[in-house]
Amino acid sequence: MPHVFPSETFLNGEKIMKEKITEPVIMSESEYRRLGARPRRLTAAAVLAAAVIISVPLGTRTSLMRSYNKAQEAFVSGSGNDEYAYGICDDLGRISLACTRMLTVSEQYPGVPAGGLEDELRTAASELDSAIAEQSPGRCKSAMDRAASAADALRLSLNASGKMTQTHERLVSGYYADITSAQLTIEKNDYNKLADEYISDRKSFPASLIAPLVGAPEIEKFE
Repeated sequence: MPHVFPSETFLNGEKIMKEKITEPVIMSESEYRRLGARPRRLTAAAVLAAAVIISVPLGTRTSLMRSYNKAQEAFVSGSGNDEYAYGICDDLGRISLACTRMLTVSEQYPGVPAGGLEDELRTAASELDSAIAEQSPGRCKSAMDRAASAADALRLSLNASGKMTQTHERLVSGYYADITSAQLTIEKNDYNKLADEYISDRKSFPASLIAPLVGAPEIEKFE
């Protein structure tokens, strides 16, 4: 059945509202359906556009956080591969323990180490423990280097005194070997590589614009 719509009368481009419209506009069924479908098509297009706009930041955040978590895993608990399954924090804990044990031996020889070496190692080990608890890669690297250097200086001073027993000499050498071994393991850890990948991803477009808005954090390298 045809659909009847009121006609509109215009004069010089302006609609005349005073005159009553007497001539109807006759529209076929197909034309009426096409007219009614237009708003529905526009609505569907708007919904699709909104979905695309929302999916871009969500997808970017998901990708960034996957990369970020992978790096954090290598720092805290290890990458999970067979050879280097420990995280950097695990190896830093080994260094801290070795420093503490070296101090225990040194304290059995009062006045033997050169002045201040024990205090330096004690302070460095405490700083390392604090950095591990904070899980700050940059601070951990600085604290590790300081602790390793202090442990080496104390070891050399104890050995030079000639007063340690052979058992204690072996213990001190073993503790320092634990420190250097942990450092080598840390060097082979994938953390810095993964951190570089995350930093690169975060700087790329559109992640560089979206990252601050979706809570993708910055990351610090172990250096």
